[in-house]
Amino acid sequence: MFASCQIPYYLPELRNQTGEDQAVYDYVMNHEESEDFYRHLLALIEPILPGYKKEGKSVLTIAVGCTGGQHRSVAFAKRLANDLSKHWPVNESHRDKDRRKETVNRS
Repeated sequence: MFASCQIPYYLPELRNQTGEDQAVYDYVMNHEESEDFYRHLLALIEPILPGYKKEGKSVLTIAVGCTGGQHRSVAFAKRLANDLSKHWPVNESHRDKDRRKETVNRS
């Protein structure tokens, strides 16, 4: 899915921002493909959470990735953390958010 989502890196005004910035978040989320992907992602995760709790598990790690790790994956993880935190304790972090990969071939 991420391959079909517009990449903020290629827009100069968004390049140095992250998915935590509202302009990038809105740019990523305001595409039909993004909404479709997110609905499927949430539908995959929500049903398994009660089972984890029932089994006594206290931690579930969910990772979301994209080419550079600053824009799309951060926006999706932010939205997922926000939605899941309505019913579950959530610790949100972004491993690559502050890494700049200017030499990476982005696609």
